[in-house]
Amino acid sequence: MAKRIKAGDLARADQHQADGVQATAEAAVAEAESALADAAQQLRTLTGIGPERSSGGVSAPEPVPSAATPTQILETAHPAVAELRDRVDVARRTMTLASVQGRANPS
Repeated sequence: MAKRIKAGDLARADQHQADGVQATAEAAVAEAESALADAAQQLRTLTGIGPERSSGGVSAPEPVPSAATPTQILETAHPAVAELRDRVDVARRTMTLASVQGRANPS
């Protein structure tokens, strides 16, 4: 895209939009990796052993259905976790609003 901007085919705003999309994707990957690490830590805490990565041909066992998901249990177990999840939600919504707004709020 940078080559097309230098050639004059695209506006600089298109590059900024592409950079924003890339940053959002990188943030989503980081959040997913964080959730994976959190789940692995919870597993280690509950069972005393860590998760094993499946290697060629070995399938993972099917999850046992339960009334509450681990996230729901964790959120009800500790209010600090629920507060942090709320902060993440507010940050995501603020990021979405900032990406949609074209100009500053009137004063």
